[in-house]
Amino acid sequence: MAATMNTFGLRRWWLKAFLVAALVFVCTPSQADYRVDVGDVVEIFVTGVPELQRRVVVRMDGTISFPLVGSLKVVRLSTSELHDRIQIALAGKIFQRKTPDGGQVDIIIGVDEVTADVVEFRPVYVNGEVMKPGEYVYRPSLIVRQAVIAAGGYSPVRGNTADPFVEATRLEAEFNSLWAEFVRAKAQAWGTRKLLRDGTPFDFSILAGGPITRNDAKEILAQESDLVVAIETDQQGRKDARARALKECNGEIRVLSELQQVEERSVADDAAELERALTLFDKGQILSQRVTDARRALLLSSSRRLETTSRLAQVRRTQVDLQSQLERLDSEQRVQLLRDLREATGRVAGLWAKIEGVMRARQHVLNGIGTPADLERTPQITIIRKGEKAGFSADEDTELYPGDVVQVSISPPKAVNVLVQ
Repeated sequence: MAATMNTFGLRRWWLKAFLVAALVFVCTPSQADYRVDVGDVVEIFVTGVPELQRRVVVRMDGTISFPLVGSLKVVRLSTSELHDRIQIALAGKIFQRKTPDGGQVDIIIGVDEVTADVVEFRPVYVNGEVMKPGEYVYRPSLIVRQAVIAAGGYSPVRGNTADPFVEATRLEAEFNSLWAEFVRAKAQAWGTRKLLRDGTPFDFSILAGGPITRNDAKEILAQESDLVVAIETDQQGRKDARARALKECNGEIRVLSELQQVEERSVADDAAELERALTLFDKGQILSQRVTDARRALLLSSSRRLETTSRLAQVRRTQVDLQSQLERLDSEQRVQLLRDLREATGRVAGLWAKIEGVMRARQHVLNGIGTPADLERTPQITIIRKGEKAGFSADEDTELYPGDVVQVSISPPKAVNVLVQ
């Protein structure tokens, strides 16, 4: 009976060992020399003690933390060495399980009851000329091609190696747009000079070599002329408005000046009347009420004179301000027009510099266009791996390790020089 139990236990141990070996073969990288590193996730399972099943991350110091054993150094171990170390660490440990009645049962962990495997690996990093550079999950037997696909595929535009035909078309469109903007800037400068009373005609010779025709330029100039007329009309309207306001101020000043003279005479008359009333009151010829009325009349006339004087002073200040505004309108407009002309001239120079740059770039691209066979691009792949002194070249079928950095660059297309007529 004991022999039968021993035979059964031996078979169970070999079955578990086979399952562990199979799991390690499936879940680890295909390279036999893979080593556990920081960031890997290790799953530990103890048969019969599900409470101890858990996943732990390899910490920055290269250790993992697990109940009953505390911290274990696992970094740089192979998967088989990892499995053995955790088995040895847990073998013979006692796990105390609580029972429903409040007691506890001691369970001694056997060496063959422990399994440990790496179930999640450090991510790989894809950088360079791909659509979405970044961090990607590692999967067993992952190759460069799969990592590049996960990163959205190759991106020639990121590497400034766009299709020459597409690039030439883009530069042509940019050239046309810049040229149209250049002609509009020249027209704006011409319109500003016209507002400054500079009658120099528009130079149509600048249209040579560009996509803007003479008729197109005339239409642009017509729009600029309409704008000049609108600005001149607005300026004249401002001047007329201030001139009308100034005329109204002058009229009001005349009225107030005449009123002020009337008020001055009224005050003088009321003061004389008060003096007479006081003399008669002293002689006993009139009552005090007469004196009171004379004082009230003098007070009212003095108040009216003060109001008129204050209003006259206010209107005269407005008159001076309007006169100053009217005189400054032309000078302020001239200063602003000179600033606009300087800005337009600088913009013309900047646009012309851009046009020349685009023309050179376009010619360079056109000179490099050959046959479709000459436009092949070859991805150049470099893998940077921890522990290696330098990166090494790889191809799309190269298997990756967890933590690998894949640097992708795309060689420019082969070019043949052709003469563009």
